[in-house]
Amino acid sequence: MIRDLTLGKDEAGFPIVSWTELRGFSGAGGPGPVQMQCRIGKEPLSGALMLLSRRLGPEGPVDEGKLWHGLQGFSIGSPHMRSRARLEQELIAYLKRKSASLKVIFGDSAMALQADFGREGLLEVSHSESSAAELDHLVVLLTQSFVVARDGLVNSLCEEMFRWPLSDKRLPDFSPGASALKATAEALPKPSPRLNALFALLAAGLLGYLLYLGLLVLKIIKP
Repeated sequence: MIRDLTLGKDEAGFPIVSWTELRGFSGAGGPGPVQMQCRIGKEPLSGALMLLSRRLGPEGPVDEGKLWHGLQGFSIGSPHMRSRARLEQELIAYLKRKSASLKVIFGDSAMALQADFGREGLLEVSHSESSAAELDHLVVLLTQSFVVARDGLVNSLCEEMFRWPLSDKRLPDFSPGASALKATAEALPKPSPRLNALFALLAAGLLGYLLYLGLLVLKIIKP
């Protein structure tokens, strides 16, 4: 669910899109409501303008960001399939094709709204259990604010294309926050708890079968 969706401006005149989204256990800051912003900030060493996905929490703002000039658009996809390793994706896809029950187990009600930066990859802007209509509305607002209006904003507000003076504090610095290392580690491809449980069951079954074969060899039991 996405609520309290608003469009405002920062002190420099760049747009700020703010909302509160409902996240599940798999989302950063979840489960529960999480305050989010999509806004423009600057890279603290060069002043290059960045598109920031900012999560507001008790520990302070935590940013993910990429250079604004490379933004191509916004799209909706599965957050888990993006973060899983390729081998795990292929295994899950195979299991889903073979079993309807496993398809339900590995299903994901949360959807990710992503900013597409082409060769620079994706930036996750929203990870919420929302309806398609809510996400579509957010995509339209973000596209209008940060893609359609981009050239006009840069031409009217920047003295140098896609750069901001380091001394001008009207734009916030890119701020990964104190939990940056932890967030980076969490973002690395890793097996999900459900997949770990499946592997544990498969390992237990294989161990039981090997034990059975060993007992047969020792002639302790009859086939």
